[in-house]
Amino acid sequence: MKQFVRLSRSLPVLTLSALAVGAALVSAPTQAAGPAPGTRGGAGMMSRPMRPALPSHASSRPTSAQQADARAHASTTVERTDTGITRTTTVTNGQGETMTSTTAVTHDSSTGTHSVQTERTGFDGKTSSTSSTVQKSEDGVTRTRSITKPSGETASSTLSVSRDGDGKPVVDGSVTNFKGKTRTFPAEKPAASPHQ
Repeated sequence: MKQFVRLSRSLPVLTLSALAVGAALVSAPTQAAGPAPGTRGGAGMMSRPMRPALPSHASSRPTSAQQADARAHASTTVERTDTGITRTTTVTNGQGETMTSTTAVTHDSSTGTHSVQTERTGFDGKTSSTSSTVQKSEDGVTRTRSITKPSGETASSTLSVSRDGDGKPVVDGSVTNFKGKTRTFPAEKPAASPHQ
């Protein structure tokens, strides 16, 4: 009877101790709840702050309307003639400026002549031209070319290929650059000195 009384008196003490331990566990911070906001956690690794999100910027790409304004428009017409064709190409850029190119191709079978003439006017209004003519003969062919820049300067070249009486090819011609200097080929040999 005395032992039962002693145990019953000690029960309130044990109950109060258990309540004190439970309250301490509830109030203590939980270690496994996860990393703190703004940090990266991991077993055995140091926590480091997360990189801030980059600010979003508006796209710098042109819109479809701007692309349509900047788009060039081109058209080509071809006209046939009795001796060849004439082709004209017109290009208009997004600023409304126009460039034109006209090429005329002619062929004369009676003389064996084939020529191509091109005239071009750029967006700045300046004009340039090129021409090429090939003429066949009984023993060869001659080709002539010329280029005229918008400044008016002209360069030209002439090449002739033929065969002599022994059937050997003979090539001669000349080239004149935009500065007006002319070079012939084969190069002319200087006259021999009378003292040699």
